[in-house]
Amino acid sequence: NLKFWRKVSRRALKLYAKIQCKNLNALTPSQSIKPFWLSCTNTTHLIHCQQLIRVVPNKRWVFFATWQSRETVIKLFKHVRHAEKELQGHQLLNKTNIATPDILFHGWLQGEGLYVIIYARITPAHTVSERWPQLHITATLHQAGLQHNDPHFKNFLITAQQKIIVLDCAAVSKNTRLKSINDYHKNLAQLFVQLPANSVFPIEEYYRFYLQA
Repeated sequence: NLKFWRKVSRRALKLYAKIQCKNLNALTPSQSIKPFWLSCTNTTHLIHCQQLIRVVPNKRWVFFATWQSRETVIKLFKHVRHAEKELQGHQLLNKTNIATPDILFHGWLQGEGLYVIIYARITPAHTVSERWPQLHITATLHQAGLQHNDPHFKNFLITAQQKIIVLDCAAVSKNTRLKSINDYHKNLAQLFVQLPANSVFPIEEYYRFYLQA
């Protein structure tokens, strides 16, 4: 009957998803992939992975995917401690009302001991292409007693409404020592070191903007 075949189909998909998990370690950042499915515990909804975005070998895989008919970004973690750090950073941003993508689901994948976090995909949006918005959000983070420890262009998005979105929550930490001007300078140095050698504006100008943000 129909109910029986639905159960068979669901089990087949879960078995297929388990096989796909075993193939993750073979993926490289430049590799194009065929879309595939993953299955989570505690939910019947499957993840349809469509495009590999980033690989940190034996640590983390990031994909564009769909889940419950929604466009998403999923992060797969080999070690749960890395997922916990991501969740903690997300919670810090939410508590201080700093924009970051919503988490739709987090939990274990079926069978392979990988942890998944499913984020809502922000569209339309693009990565920051100028330092001014990045300086502004860095100042906002510092004022909230937070800092982003990997402040490069791709970790910040700008929406069509010019709203700045913080990505890579695992790099966000609470720093109670930010009362010290040296701690501000250390985090800013991580940002300024990425400035092109032929930058139109001197660092002093960027620093002045940061102080006024």
